[in-house]
Amino acid sequence: MTDYEKRRIETIPRREFLARSALGGAALLGADKLACGAEGVGAANVAEEQLGEFDPAAPSNALVTGIDPDEMVLFAFDDHWISLRGELDIRLEEPSLHENNPVLRRGEPDALWAAFYGTVFYLDGKFRMWYSAVFDRQDMKRRINMRLAYAESDDGVHWIKPKLGLREFRGSSDNNLCALNRECYNCQVLYEPEEPRPERRFKMIYTGYHHRGLDKPRLCVAYSPDGLRWVDHPKNPVVRTIFTETGGLYRWKGIYYANGQTLYPQQNGKRTMVSFASANLDSWQEAGIMSFHRPESKLGIHRGRQVHVGASIWHRRNVLLGLYGQWVGPARAIYIPTCG
Repeated sequence: MTDYEKRRIETIPRREFLARSALGGAALLGADKLACGAEGVGAANVAEEQLGEFDPAAPSNALVTGIDPDEMVLFAFDDHWISLRGELDIRLEEPSLHENNPVLRRGEPDALWAAFYGTVFYLDGKFRMWYSAVFDRQDMKRRINMRLAYAESDDGVHWIKPKLGLREFRGSSDNNLCALNRECYNCQVLYEPEEPRPERRFKMIYTGYHHRGLDKPRLCVAYSPDGLRWVDHPKNPVVRTIFTETGGLYRWKGIYYANGQTLYPQQNGKRTMVSFASANLDSWQEAGIMSFHRPESKLGIHRGRQVHVGASIWHRRNVLLGLYGQWVGPARAIYIPTCG
C-alpha cells in the first residue's frame, strides 16, 4: 500500500476533523479572528457560531444517548460544512441485521404485534422500550385492543418483558403492560429530568382512537413520573381538527413539536407529514403545519410514494435528523422501513 493510499484511509479523530474543517470554513468565510494555528476547541467554537446560537434551555439527548450535546454533528450526506475535503472519502456505512432477529419476540399480551412506532432510549443503565401490544385480530379494525407495553435490555439485543403488575389482561396483571387504561398506538416518549413537576418528567404523545364525535384518530398526550404509570391528558385529544397518526416528539427552543401523518390535500388525500406546536403540551396549535409531502401520484390514497408516519426525530442540538416510512404503490402497499 502506498503512502497516498494510507493517508486516504487514515482515521481522523472527530474533534480534530471538526477543527480542521472549521479552520478551512473560517478562511473561506473571511473569519479574520481565527489564526492559522488555532487550537481545535477554538475552531469548533467558530464553527458553532457560524451555525447560529444554540438555545441553552433546549433539552439534549445526552442523558439518554451518552452524546456530548455541545459537539457539532456532521453527516456524510451533507458536505456543505466540510470545508477540507482533499484526500477525504466520505461514505455511509451499510448496517447489517443481527443474527438473532427479531430481538423482541411475541407472546402475551403481544401475540399478534409488538408494534412500532414506539420509543427506545438508554436511561439509568438500561435500554428502555415503549410499544403497542396487540393480542389478536379480533376488533383490530376498530382499534380497541392496542395496549401500551414496556420492555428493557442491558445491551439492546437481549430484551425482557418485566412483570409490572399494573394492568389486567385476560384475568391477570402478571404482564408488561403499563398503567394506561385505553387504546394506545404509535407512542413517542420524551424524558425531561429538569421538569419541575415530577409527575410529568416522562411525556408521551400517541395516536388515540374512539373520541366522541370523531371518526378518525387524533393526537393525544399522557404524563408519567416513572414511564410506567401514565395519566391521560384530561382534554384528549389535544388536537381535534386534523386526523393524525403520531410519529415523533421533541422540544426545540422551548417549544414542543409533534409530528405525524395526515391526509393531504383533501380532494386527493395522500399520507403527508404534519407537525403541531405547543409551549406546554396542554394547549396545541390546531392548524397543522404541512411539513413534508410527496405529490407524485393522483390515483388514490394507496397509490404512489407517500410519507408514512413521519418523522421520528433524533435531537442533536445543532441538527434534527428525521426518519420516516415510505409507502409505495400502486400494485400494493409496500412498506420500506426508514428513509431520511
